[in-house]
Amino acid sequence: KCRPGSWHTFRIAVGPAPLHQRVIARIGIKGPSVDQIKDWEVRVNRQPAAFTGPATPVLPWSDAPVQAFSVPPAAMHAGNAVVEVGARHEASIHWVEIAIGA
Repeated sequence: KCRPGSWHTFRIAVGPAPLHQRVIARIGIKGPSVDQIKDWEVRVNRQPAAFTGPATPVLPWSDAPVQAFSVPPAAMHAGNAVVEVGARHEASIHWVEIAIGA
């Protein structure tokens, strides 16, 4: 359960560093509207990720609406990615993934 002002951290294995590929953090969030979620703060490896809107479904998929956040290339490296989500509204997070080459 997310409360306004709370932070939630997720560690995701990404394998080798994604060189010259688009990277998107996809987060399944129940509760707030898309207009509210666009104001949330999302970071990947401490770098801000920009809200880009609802994500296109790819199986397997979350039972919650999934929003996409563009990850800057400098944020990515081999190993794990740490996704931090700063909630601004009451919500629940059901899904977090890093999509490489999306």
